[in-house]
Amino acid sequence: MEEKFAKIISIIFQPLMMPLLTLLIVFNSNTFIAFSIADEMKTFIYFLFIAFTVVLPTMIFLWLIKRGIISSLEMPEASERKIPFLVSIILYFALYYLLRKLLLPEIVYVLLLGTILSIVICFFITLVWKISIHMIAVGGVIGSLFALSVRLGADFILPIYLVILLAGFVGYARLKLFAHTPAQVYSGFLVGTALMAGILFWV
Repeated sequence: MEEKFAKIISIIFQPLMMPLLTLLIVFNSNTFIAFSIADEMKTFIYFLFIAFTVVLPTMIFLWLIKRGIISSLEMPEASERKIPFLVSIILYFALYYLLRKLLLPEIVYVLLLGTILSIVICFFITLVWKISIHMIAVGGVIGSLFALSVRLGADFILPIYLVILLAGFVGYARLKLFAHTPAQVYSGFLVGTALMAGILFWV
């Protein structure tokens, strides 16, 4: 039962979903970002995010599985993650290019560039060590919200607490499934949080 719960957590809160979660929180916050973008535009942006960060990557990864390039969507071996990382980087740059035409608040682009830079850094880490991508992704949400709360003077306390709780469940799931060691889980969380917070503070 616990293993089944862990699998469900790992699937629902997979890394591909975390940028969309960040966007949902920011677009529904009490900030100028949420107020300066019309609801119709938000819906269109959600559509683009879902297409380029969830649907297209998933379709390509399933094709890679069919070709035998990766064994599963979990990509248990670090060596399997090289091509999926490159695919993600290309799709995120394509998304950035399309969003640039919409003249959104600059912080939206900073968030996206931060995510791209995080993926690039994680790509190089994965070349030498199997760090937890799940924890990097959920840590990135926390780092983003923390940095935005400081930069925008916004109240993201409740979302931060909720995502920290989510991180606990995700970390438990990865350990329960023996997908990672404790060091890979904890370091993934710290790297993801520090990367996004640092990028948003610096840019």
